[in-house]
Amino acid sequence: MPEIDHPLSEIRIFVHGDQLVLCKDNLKFTADGQLRIDFEAGRRSLIPLPVDPIEEMFFQALDSEQEEKWEVARERYEMILTLRPGHADSLVNIGNMMHRMGHLGEAEKYYRKALWVDPDHVEANYNLANLLEERDDLDNAMLFYRKAIHEDPEFADAYFNLARVSERVGDIEGAKEHWQKYLDLDPSSEWATYVRRRLDGK
Repeated sequence: MPEIDHPLSEIRIFVHGDQLVLCKDNLKFTADGQLRIDFEAGRRSLIPLPVDPIEEMFFQALDSEQEEKWEVARERYEMILTLRPGHADSLVNIGNMMHRMGHLGEAEKYYRKALWVDPDHVEANYNLANLLEERDDLDNAMLFYRKAIHEDPEFADAYFNLARVSERVGDIEGAKEHWQKYLDLDPSSEWATYVRRRLDGK
């Protein structure tokens, strides 16, 4: 089986016209509110949300991450956590930065803090599972991949990783079920051919 580096699940930010757009759990938000896109009518509109300085700071931290200003991003996340210690998204994003730098113990600490605040947090469950898989703690990795899937049944990458781990622990039938679910959700992905081979036992 080839070495597969599957990405962390992240809250993403990008520019849309003159606005920043935040993507999380298949939803899009701007600093002004939730972005509603009507594909049939071909138009989009904003659903205004109350102004929250914490969320504005979170956008700034995400922007710093986009620019790879890691220290600035972490300082902003830490400032958010000073004001709102239970801000799970900030905990997860600091965990992601620690993970990228190879500080797995620190990353795990932040993921578990996020899950203590919000046990259903999809990214925290998925990224903790990734970390545990790296450590060959496969039973616990499977537990957290399953939790991420429970909270987001359309999370294709979680099915992919769960299938790989299932194969590693000898659960071939379970792996096939997860491979198939991955294909159902993302049939044109870059890994589709590989997954079809796994389903054919190759």
